[in-house]
Amino acid sequence: MKRNFSWGGTTHDSARGSFSSNSAYVGTCPVCQGHVTVTGSATRWVNTGPFLLGANGRGTLLVEQGAKVFTTGARIETFSSAPLYGSSGATVRGWDATWTNEGLLRIGTVGYGELTVGAHGTLVTEDTEIRSELGGAFVRVNEPYASWRNSGDVTIFASWSTSPSLVIDGRVQVGVGGLLRTAPLREGAEPGPGPIVRLARGELAAGAIEVQEGDFDFAGGRLSTGSFVGDLVNAQAGELSVGEAHPWTAVDGDYHQGPGATLRVAVAGPDAAPLMQVDGDVRLDGGLEVVAADDAVPFQAGDTVALLGWAGELTGTFDAIDIALPLAPGLAWDTSALYTTGEITAVPEA
Repeated sequence: MKRNFSWGGTTHDSARGSFSSNSAYVGTCPVCQGHVTVTGSATRWVNTGPFLLGANGRGTLLVEQGAKVFTTGARIETFSSAPLYGSSGATVRGWDATWTNEGLLRIGTVGYGELTVGAHGTLVTEDTEIRSELGGAFVRVNEPYASWRNSGDVTIFASWSTSPSLVIDGRVQVGVGGLLRTAPLREGAEPGPGPIVRLARGELAAGAIEVQEGDFDFAGGRLSTGSFVGDLVNAQAGELSVGEAHPWTAVDGDYHQGPGATLRVAVAGPDAAPLMQVDGDVRLDGGLEVVAADDAVPFQAGDTVALLGWAGELTGTFDAIDIALPLAPGLAWDTSALYTTGEITAVPEA
């Protein structure tokens, strides 16, 4: 039989075994805290109705060591009526620990709420909304082998940000099947001094990304996306991957690549359409790596690949170019048109 759970007062409950519930409310009074730990590889919790961390006070959830939690429309909130007790939050960590949420996962209502995916933990979601004031609501995926798989959209509403609302750092993987977007928390709200999204290490793959100026800090790691709306600045130590997770990448803005950064392009065969198209200006430095896609066959004399296209002005050059594409015997790659048309061509060796 399904039950309703409510944790108020200063409580710390630990759950083991398999059980189900209709609803769960953690942190139910303004001056109290509620905490729930779901632990162990044999533990499975299925909640079919409302699931709220921070129902009126501060509520926290820890999913660890192989435990599985399944929710629908979960919310992590901290109300202004309990400001002295910190943010409500959830942590998923430990080998095979997984939290799966169907529908919308909402983090932050009045701007505060925390979710951390720790070492070896997995978060699986459909759509996610982060509502952050002063950087007080966030998702952090920043410990070894942590994973977040979001099949739909991730929308971050933020204002007066002093720290990012999405942090990706370490040997981690984050996948957004739909759109990753940033927007003001409310009309007329100031964005603040800091970025909204920070990719420092690990991998971020998104179907599309739409950010306002200064919202995306590409400090390192690997980024792949089908489209990027805004200026894409890869000026530090990042790798922009094109042609692997998505057939091509379109940038609706400028592209700037710094000396420590890399553009990696996977090529399957000859193609007259640019694998990366930039609608603004392009400024180049750093490295270019051209690799073969899994189904690539040797290129023949006269085969041309359009790696890069741009609508504005191109300045700078790559500091290093590495082309690892299969060629028929006696051929080499001609890169003389790379900075005029964005193309490379297979020609007879000199």
